[in-house]
Amino acid sequence: IAALHEAAAERGDKLRAAFLEVNDPDKVGRDDSGMDPSKRVAIFQKWGAKRIPVDYVQPALGPGKSKFRDEMLMAYPINGRYPAPSDVSAFIDAIYKYCSFGADHTKDADYIETQRQIKNWKGFKAEPRSAAVLSFAEKAAAKPQPAAAQRQPAPKKSLKK
Repeated sequence: IAALHEAAAERGDKLRAAFLEVNDPDKVGRDDSGMDPSKRVAIFQKWGAKRIPVDYVQPALGPGKSKFRDEMLMAYPINGRYPAPSDVSAFIDAIYKYCSFGADHTKDADYIETQRQIKNWKGFKAEPRSAAVLSFAEKAAAKPQPAAAQRQPAPKKSLKK
């Protein structure tokens, strides 16, 4: 997450959201994936991610490629705030535009349906300011590392027996 904050700052922007495309456990069996999708989702939830309640379809990632309909969209909180519907809509617009390869992505049926669902979604329930949630990644990035741990190379192992 820290690297995403830095990348946004380099562009003169602020990081508003961090999204994950994850195999949907209701659509992908544990034998069809390198890791049981239910376990993967549980890990991401433990780290602070929440599911975005829309039927997510990943657009085709190249000409002649197929869309992927077996994923769900999740998000981590950034600075204690989960993305608003407008942030989710902007992400969907950006990924579909990027993957449209010159076509008008706003005419894509899956894009239209996802945007409709986002428009009808009221967003995540606001957390009390005192209980602001930081994702696991944000907590890890915020922990200062001891100076010695930052500079010391890993010890070399001897090849002698």
